[in-house]
Amino acid sequence: MLRRRAAQAAAALVLLALGAVVAADVWNEHRVAHAAAGDVAPGFVLPRLDGEGSLSLAALTGRVVVLNFFASWCDPCRSEAAVLERLSEAYPSRVVVVGIATNDDAEDARAFARTHGLEYPLVIADDAVLASYAVRGLPESVFIDAAGAVSGRPVSGPLDTKLATSRVRQALSGVRAA
Repeated sequence: MLRRRAAQAAAALVLLALGAVVAADVWNEHRVAHAAAGDVAPGFVLPRLDGEGSLSLAALTGRVVVLNFFASWCDPCRSEAAVLERLSEAYPSRVVVVGIATNDDAEDARAFARTHGLEYPLVIADDAVLASYAVRGLPESVFIDAAGAVSGRPVSGPLDTKLATSRVRQALSGVRAA
C-alpha cells in the first residue's frame, strides 16, 4: 500500500513538472515577438558564409525570399539541399533562396555548401535573427513575399519539391494566409 501511494505521488510530481514545463514554453512563445503570417519580415544584415561582406534582407525587397535555416550536421537539411538549389534556379529573377547557417561551424557549413553544390546566398545566423524568426528546430524555412511580408507559417522540417513550389507560388501571388 505504501509503495503504491509513493508511486502515485511520484507520478503526480512528474505530471506537475511536465505541466510546468509546457506552461513555461507556451508563456515564452507568447512573450517572444516573432514574425507571423502577414507581418513585415524582421530585417537583418548577416555576414556571408564565404566571407565576402554581408547580406541585408532589405536588399532583396521586390523578390520572394525563402529563408532556410540549416546546419551541416542536420540530416534533414541534407535531404532538402537539392530541392532548395533547384528552387533557386527555377525562378532566378523572382525568387532568392537564402541559406542561414545555424549553430554550425563556418567551415563545416562551407563544406556542406560545396558538397551539395549550393549557389544561392549563404549567411551565418546570429541570436537576434534566430529570436526574431523564432527558430525552434532545423531545418526551418520562412517564405517572404515581394513586399517584404511573411507569407504563411514557417515550414519546420525538410521541404520537398511539391511543398516548396506551392509555398513559392503562394508568396508570388501575395497570399499571406496562416
